[in-house]
Amino acid sequence: MKKAVISIVVVLLTISTYAQQQNVYYDNGTLKVSGTKTNGVDTGIWNYYFENGKISKTGNYTNGKLDGQWKYYYDNGTLRIIGSYKNGKDVGLWKYYHNNGALRAIGDYTNGKQTGQWKYYHKNTSLRKVGRKEKGVDIGAWKFYDEKGTLIKVAIKLNDKKAIEAKINLYFEGSRTDNPDLLRKAFHPNATLKFINGNGDYTERTIEKFFSYFTNTKTRSFESKIYFIDVAGTTANVKLSTKYKTYQYIDYMNMLKTKEGWKIVSKISHKEFF
Repeated sequence: MKKAVISIVVVLLTISTYAQQQNVYYDNGTLKVSGTKTNGVDTGIWNYYFENGKISKTGNYTNGKLDGQWKYYYDNGTLRIIGSYKNGKDVGLWKYYHNNGALRAIGDYTNGKQTGQWKYYHKNTSLRKVGRKEKGVDIGAWKFYDEKGTLIKVAIKLNDKKAIEAKINLYFEGSRTDNPDLLRKAFHPNATLKFINGNGDYTERTIEKFFSYFTNTKTRSFESKIYFIDVAGTTANVKLSTKYKTYQYIDYMNMLKTKEGWKIVSKISHKEFF
């Protein structure tokens, strides 16, 4: 009876951890992919190949997710990238190489995003640029060099949300100080102001008409607040308020990332009384 129970347990364990070798081939018969699936999920070491037979990439899967060290290659066999994953996301130190084998870039990832100092190199191994990243975005001072190692320029970079916040603060400060020149720095020249007036009618103003309300003759006192900044590529939407003693404006600013930086291209506004 005891032996029968043991046999049943062995059979059940075999069924519950069914592993199968997976091989995929190119039309010419050369191996394209080789690895193991356990219960239908990628697991263990997997190897991928170019059609010329050289390895394309190799690394480990755990429960179907990239895990541990992975290596990527050029089709001439030269190492292209080496780095590690955890639960499918890039982590730790990563190195990128030119097709001649020279280091192209080096830096760290945290939870799938580039972070900390990153360095980039020319094919002749001289430094090309260096700077810091925050969640995959260049920030702060970046230094650029030519192939002879001569410093070409230093660029100061803000992440998009900080750059947008700076433009919104120009809007706040221009409004407080009654300064149309500050406001012009925040808005695109073709921007519009739209709102529903007191009679319930749709109303639109040109941005120059809006600027005409500001004459450098007084100071406005209000509380300002940014509720959110939503960024998608070269577009952004910002919700903000300017709160006075008896009323406040709720504004939604639509913004675009132009060659001159982030600009407000439209402002829709709601005025409410307390």
